[in-house]
Formats: sequence, C-alpha cells, structure tokens
Amino acid sequence: MGVAGGLAGRHRELRVVTRAIMGEAHGAALLVVGEAGIGKSRLVAAAVADAAGAGVTVLSGWCLPLSGGLPYLPVVDVLRGLADVDGGQFLKDTLAECPGFVLDEVSRLLPGLEATASPHSGVSDDGWRRRQLLDALRHLIRAAAQLRRIAIVIEDVHWADAATVELLDYLLVPGHATGVPIVVTCRIDETPPTDWVDRVQRNSRVDRLDLLPLTLAETAEQIELLLGERPAQSFVEATFHRSEGNAFFTEQLVWSAEQGDTALPAGLTSLLLSRTAAVTGPARDVLEALAVAGRPLDEPELAQVCAQHEPELRNAIRDLLSRRLLRAPDAAGRHELRHALLAEAVSRDMLPGARRDLHLEFANMMAGRAGRASAAQIAEHLTGAARPDDELHWRVIAAQEAETVFAAREAAAHWRRAVALWDEAADADRAAGIDIAQMYLRAASATENAGDKQGAAALAEEALARLASTADPDTAVSLYCVVGRYRGIESVEAGLAALRTAIRIGEERPSTVDYVRALSNYGHLLYAQGRLDEHRRVVDKGLQAARQIGDSGDEKIMLMWRAWLATHAGDRADARAALDRAEQIVTDDPVTEAMVAVMLSDLLLKSGDLDGAVEVGMRALTSPDIAAHSEWFGIQMLRSNICLTLVELGDINRAATIIDPVTSGDMSWDLVDSYEMRAVLDLRRGELAAAQRIWDQIGGLLAEEFDKGERHTVHALRLELSLWAGDPDAPVADALTMLADLVDTGLVAFAGELFVMTARACADRTELARARGDTARLLDIQVDSGRLADLHAAAKTDPFASRLLPVTGAAHGLSWRAEWTRLRGEHDPQAWHAAAAAWEALSRPHRAAYARWRHAEALLARPYGRAPATEILRAAARQAAQHLPLSAAISELAHRARIDVAEPDAAERPEEAAPAGAFGLTDREHAVLRLLGQGRTNAQIGKTLFISTKTASVHVSNIIRKLGVATRVEAAAVAARAGLLKADDAEPRPI
Repeated sequence: MGVAGGLAGRHRELRVVTRAIMGEAHGAALLVVGEAGIGKSRLVAAAVADAAGAGVTVLSGWCLPLSGGLPYLPVVDVLRGLADVDGGQFLKDTLAECPGFVLDEVSRLLPGLEATASPHSGVSDDGWRRRQLLDALRHLIRAAAQLRRIAIVIEDVHWADAATVELLDYLLVPGHATGVPIVVTCRIDETPPTDWVDRVQRNSRVDRLDLLPLTLAETAEQIELLLGERPAQSFVEATFHRSEGNAFFTEQLVWSAEQGDTALPAGLTSLLLSRTAAVTGPARDVLEALAVAGRPLDEPELAQVCAQHEPELRNAIRDLLSRRLLRAPDAAGRHELRHALLAEAVSRDMLPGARRDLHLEFANMMAGRAGRASAAQIAEHLTGAARPDDELHWRVIAAQEAETVFAAREAAAHWRRAVALWDEAADADRAAGIDIAQMYLRAASATENAGDKQGAAALAEEALARLASTADPDTAVSLYCVVGRYRGIESVEAGLAALRTAIRIGEERPSTVDYVRALSNYGHLLYAQGRLDEHRRVVDKGLQAARQIGDSGDEKIMLMWRAWLATHAGDRADARAALDRAEQIVTDDPVTEAMVAVMLSDLLLKSGDLDGAVEVGMRALTSPDIAAHSEWFGIQMLRSNICLTLVELGDINRAATIIDPVTSGDMSWDLVDSYEMRAVLDLRRGELAAAQRIWDQIGGLLAEEFDKGERHTVHALRLELSLWAGDPDAPVADALTMLADLVDTGLVAFAGELFVMTARACADRTELARARGDTARLLDIQVDSGRLADLHAAAKTDPFASRLLPVTGAAHGLSWRAEWTRLRGEHDPQAWHAAAAAWEALSRPHRAAYARWRHAEALLARPYGRAPATEILRAAARQAAQHLPLSAAISELAHRARIDVAEPDAAERPEEAAPAGAFGLTDREHAVLRLLGQGRTNAQIGKTLFISTKTASVHVSNIIRKLGVATRVEAAAVAARAGLLKADDAEPRPI
C-alpha cells in the first residue's frame, strides 16, 4: 500500500495494531483479517516500525503456501529472530530462566542449540510429548518477556500448518498467559483457516480487526503516494472503480497506467500477467523462479537456480523492483514477489516442462543446502517435478521430521502421500527405506493422533486387506493388533476377533512389542465387557511376554492391572505382591509413570484408602516431569481421581483448586474427565444450571468409545444432577438401559451407585405421584421399579456384597434398601440409620449427611419423631458442609420442623410453584399449607389468616388427608418437593 513506507488511510487501524503490539490492548492477541491484497501486511509493518521505535522487540514469522507440510514454519522464524537478538546472548539468557526440559524441546526446532538430550530419540506422538513441546515454547516466550518487551507477529495464518495453529490455540487458552502480545494476519477468503478464525474469535482474550477496502479518498491518497504527485480526479475514480478499494490491485493498475497501458484487461489474472508481459531475459528467469519457489530467496539461491552471474542477477532484480513486481528485500536480503496472487498467475502461465524443471532445481538445491530440515518443501517441489521415486524418499523423511516435533496432521499427510506414491515409484523399497506395512501403520498412528480415528481405521483396514496374505508373522501381528484396536471402538466382538488372530500368530514366535500390545488391547476390551476373570488371565500372559523382551514400561502397567484385578477378586496377597514388584520398576518415561499413578490412585480410591489416593495423585501431579503438561488426557484422568476422592471426603473447596483452573476454556476430548469433575463440583456448589450446561457439552464426546465402566459412572453422575434439579423422570430410562447392559458382566459389581440413584429417582417420583393422587403415573413407576428390582436380582455379581474392590458395595446396599422403603411408602428410619453409619465408617461425610437427612425426614413423618430427629439433623448439617443443595434441603426440613440447626447459605429451589389448585387443595388450604411449611403452629396460622385455631386445625387435617400423609411435617415436605412452597414467598394474605 504505497511506497517508501507511506500508508494511505488506516489511521484508526494503525493505532489499534500498534497498541496491540505494545501490549496496551485489552486482549492478549489481535487478529487482523481481510481479503487478499487489502493491505494487512503493510499495516502491520507500519505498526511494527512504530512499536520498535518505542523499544519493543518484534519477532515475526511468515506462513507460506508450502507451510501445510512444514510444521512450525513461522514459529521457527520467530525462534531465529529470538536467536539473532544481541548476537544470541538474549536467547541464552532466556533459556537460563526456563525449566530444564525447555532447551531439549526447543532444540527440535532450532537444531543448532546444544540440548542436554537427543531430541530425536524414541519419539512417539502420544499427546504427552507434543504438549511438552508446546509448553516448552510457552515457557520460552514467557521467560523472554520477563527480560525485555517483546511481541510476536504471525503473517498469513491462512497458510499455517496445523502445528502452528495448535500452538496459537494453546497460547490463547486462559491460564497459559505469557505476557507477550500476538498479532496474526489472515485472509478471510481462505478455507479451512476460517474455521480457526471462527473458533478463535470466540476467545475473549482475542480481539479482531477487519480491514475494509479503502474509500475513494484513501485510494486517492494511495495513488498520490505511488505517483509522487496529486492525480487527476477522473483517474482516481476510474482506478477506484476497477480496484474496488483493494490496495494491491490499485497499485498494479497505477503501475500499468504509468507504462501507458490504456487497454487494461478486465480479469485480475490477465491484469497481473499483463504486468509481466514486458519482462524478458534474466529478469524473466528471476520472476519465474520466485513464482515457483513459494518462499523468499536470497541472491545466492537465485543465482544458482537461474544460472546467472552476480551483475546480471542484480540488474534483473533492479528491473523487477522498478516494475514494482518485487517487495523490498527483507532484513536477510531475501526477495519475493509483490503478492501471492502474482506468483500464482506467473506459475500457471509457465510452460509445464519449464515449471517442472524449476521444481526439480529447487528440490536439488534445498536437498544440498538444508537436507532433512526442508524435507517437506523438497517433497512438494518433487511433486511439481513429477519425480515419484525421489518424492517418496523425501516424503518419508518429512513424515519422520514432523513426528519429531509432534506435528501429527503434517506427519499423517506425508505418510498418506507416501502410501499413495508406493505404486507409482519404480523402486519403492529403496526410495522409502521403510516397508509398506510400517508406512501404513505409521500413517494410521499419525492420522489418529491428528484426531481422525475413522481415517486411521480405514488405513489400517486397507493395509490388512492389501498385506495380510503376504506379510511375515511379526508384521501380521502388528496389522491385526492395530486393526483390532480400531474395530473394538465400533464393536467389541469384532475387535476381540482381530486381536485373537494377532495373539494366535504371536504365540508361535518370540514375543514382540506388538504382541504385548495385542494382549494389552485384548485385555482392555475384555474389561470393557466386564469379563474380568478372562482379563486377569490375559494380563498374566502379557506380563510374561513383557518380561521376556525387557519391556519395563508395559510390565509395570500390566502389574498395576494385576494388582487391580487381584484386589477385586479378594486376593490381598497377590495384589500386594504385584504392587511391590511394580514399585521396584523405575522407568524414565513420564507417560508410563503418570499412568501408573492414575491406576494406583484409582485402586486406592475404590478400595477405601482415600487419603492414600489423594497423596499418590498429588505426588504425581506436582512432580517436575508431569506438572507442566496440564492438558494431556492422562493428567486429566489423574486430576479426576484426585477430585473424585476429595469429593468423597467432602472437601469441595480443595477439589476446586485442582479442577477449576483447567476448565475455564474450550472443552476438548483430552479435557472431558476434568469437565466431568467440574460438573460434579458445580452441583455441590449449587450451580446446577452450570453443571447441566457442561453435561450438555460433553454429550457428543461420551459416545461408544466409553466402555461400560466409564458409562455407568457417567450415568450415575448425571442422574444425581437431575435429582437435585427436581427432575427425576428424564434419566431413569437411560439408567435402566445401562444397568441392563451391565448385569451379566463383572462390572456390575461397580454399579452400586447407579442402582441406588435409580432407586432414589423412582422413590422421588413415587412420593410426588402419591401426593398428587396420580394413579396412572404410579403404575408407570411401578413398572420401572419392578424392572430395577429384576435387574438387581439378575446381576452376575451382587453390587452390594462386601468386597475389597469396590469397598463401597455394602454401604450402597444399605442405601439401596433404605431408598426402597421410601419407594414402598414405608420410609424406615432404621434403614437410613444403618446407611448413615456405613457411610460415616468409610469417611464419606456427604453420603452420610444425605442418609441422616432422610433418617430425620422419616422420623418427622411419625408421631413424636421431632426430638430424635433434632440431633440427627444437626449432625447432617455439619457433614453436609460444602454440599449446598444437600445443606439447603437439610435446612429446609429443619425449618419446617422448627428445629434449630445452623443454616448454610440456602441454594435457590429449582422447582417452580405448582398451581394453587394442585392436589385438590382450595385456595385457603393452599394458604394454610404455605404457613405450615414455614413451621407455623395452628394458633399462628389462625392469627395470620384471621381464622380461629380450631378452623386452622380443620384445614390442616384436610390437607394431610388430601396429600395422603401422616403428619404436618410430612405434608410440608411433599408440598416443598412439588414446588408449592418457595423460600422467597411473601406472607400469605388473609382470604
């Protein structure tokens, strides 16, 4: 937009961008968007110049059309810029302020750094190490900001590789603040990056600046800057009409007019090509080289590709600069065409053979100069050169390099392209340096890591169909192992069948890593079906195989499974031996150690050692190797175990310090466990609507990939929310379906919570239906409760038996029997007393408080129950601390019974008031009932309504009869559940 640094218009926009770069804006990032040629880069360049004058060091990175195959391309630019500050001393000082792992990770992108460990050894993209690289970059940027004022500019993010986009997302998550402002430019007419734009602009930390076309007056200012004199108004208007305010188009039109071209073509491509028609000789060679290169080139590179000597090359460059076909050279002396649209037009206009030759020349030059670091760009040039053997070679290297920096999408794309090239190459084995089976398997793994499990499964199936009949045994084990795992997502039986084939083949040969993984995957699917005895036998076989091949990581995981299954079977000695052996194995793999902590904390939680579960979980969560990687799904599982244990202990506030910080941004698959716990905490904090919103969001992520053990837990948690929200109907059908799916499996032993919650829902529904005299509804509930009882009777294992794992079985059984007394209309105080004692013995205060609340409710429904209920309610109130819905329910019952207990802050009642005529009550009876719910005596009711005490007594008797209850306290309780009583109701008016 203009020349010599001139900027036409954009005064407000320049202030916005400059303030963003200087860190004076509201948001942490600014997104500058607009159509191609609108002037985004020129605007940002002007703002950078202003900020630099104010002492800000701006680190810039550029995305190029080839960026999609080269992970972190603009990030590498930023890092190189950082390394150039103060001759490299600033980067050294910055690294000195960072945790030790940062140097090792950053060296993946800047190989010249002296890492303490090899960044290229044994890397697999399991999510953990990718997050570690992202977090290393975050630490580096934050440390740099503490030493001097810096800002980051990323140009043309519409061409950004997926890894760069992921890093930007990561840096913009609340809690990942670095203090460094980020400015990003993006074309809004490009796809799919507009999906990222749509997503990121919902982030409250990101501001968006839309660049609109220049106005007529601003176009006139631009033309004056270009010509150095005031243009004729007619010329301005004609140019503005043709360019429609696009700064780049205006520039091209003005230059053509300067050359005397009065018959300008109508189409932009034709216009751009007309600008190059007079370029010939060496200048033409340079023009075409830059068009095909897809990136800036320095003079030595241009000289090599164009086969020109220095004098003629510089003359050619001057010619192109004078025609305004090139940008001004950058700080490194590199040249590029004025606009990407110009490069596209020139490249398309070249003869196919000439274009292929240039692509090959670039590939050879980059292979000689940069080698593996530019493998993706070399491969792209070889695509243009139509050299499948050479391209296959470099595609494999590009995929491997992408894996090194955990760029799963790029790696997947390279592997898939390599698979497609296999049949085109004349000597594929030699070119690839890897067999086709391994190529397929790595393509599937990268595709899954990129989030496309269906695509990964399709690749695995294609590999099996193509290679199974000719593959050697070890390869066949690998293929069936991977296919079995993917098939198991859709159908457990199909997955088991494929894995059985892998195991059968593997048993006939020396053990391999893939054989051990086949056994592990097979065991997981058996667990998902609740076939725990079979799972234990498979674990024993996997343990033996892991020991044979010296696979300490898998051996440790298998030992943890052995301990878990042995505890469930009641074999304390075997469980202890497995745990002792696992403790002796020390690996240097934080992923393995984190998963061991997940399994051990889960084992301790389910076996009743709550303090031990918290201790194990927190020790792992705060260890240096784990603490920095807060979003890896394994860490979410660990957080979930800790949080669930603290919830059982009644310590909601401490649980919130662990979960709240990681659940304030967008939800993703990796974060589902943490958001489940956030919903649990929101429920106990009385934020029922917030909890429901989370469950609604999670819904799509809780599909078939969850095994039965996961899903019955999820059903129980969601059902609890519905019960406290006063909606016991909705989840019952789903809960019964889930229980029917569990009863013939070993996992039914862990379904006690879901059985109890379903019984509680049926009891709530029954009480309400009885109070309303709704016979039809009572019949429906009887059908559901009958089915529930039948499912319990049909269970393969009694979920309420006393056992080591889970240790809660017997206590759930007592709660189950107590809820059934409610359901049958008996409401036995002794049943609730037994349940409360059992939960208290297990150090579960909220569960004990719920049982005591029901115990007091049952006592108050009987004559002379108020006195014994008093101490029970007081104990319940103490134990219910930090569980606001339960505390509110206890306080409300105490208020109605006129019992003096300390009342926590009352949560709002979720029910809406029922109509006054509900339950067949008259208006006056409804007014009496409201006063009854406030704990008023008959005399107080009469005084308030200006009726006699005797008349009030008659009304109370009629209410008790119509509601089908025994006492006035029980009548008030039924009315409260029906929504007839409100805490904020005004005093009833006399009728």
